[in-house]
Amino acid sequence: MVIPGLRLGGLAAAALTCALSLSSVALADSRGADLRVVNTAGRTLAEFRQYTGTTRIRTDPDARCFGQGTGGSGDRVEVTGPTALGALRDALPSDPGLAPLSVADASADQGFGLGVCGIGAFGARARASGT
Repeated sequence: MVIPGLRLGGLAAAALTCALSLSSVALADSRGADLRVVNTAGRTLAEFRQYTGTTRIRTDPDARCFGQGTGGSGDRVEVTGPTALGALRDALPSDPGLAPLSVADASADQGFGLGVCGIGAFGARARASGT
């Protein structure tokens, strides 16, 4: 699934898959998402239905997943509509193993939007230049 404005920033330690679908039980302006988070060893960290809509995410000033430059600004940014990143953020209260969620917005200057630098104990690995 392509998620406009979301770059996983070389997040080799965790993969996020999410299927958004309409649900008759969904709350107003939210949609059900089958959230599944898997680490690179194939271990499933989370797998459940999460309802999501527009949400706000605090960026992480310590996030380092885009090579040179800084991490997040520390600001809260709005993620509009039901997205995979919104579902992950909204799942944090019900699954503490997904915290902390490390998101950088420094790449937004380069047109990449937000970048996921870490989920729980799994962070992005630095990539060699040119790869």
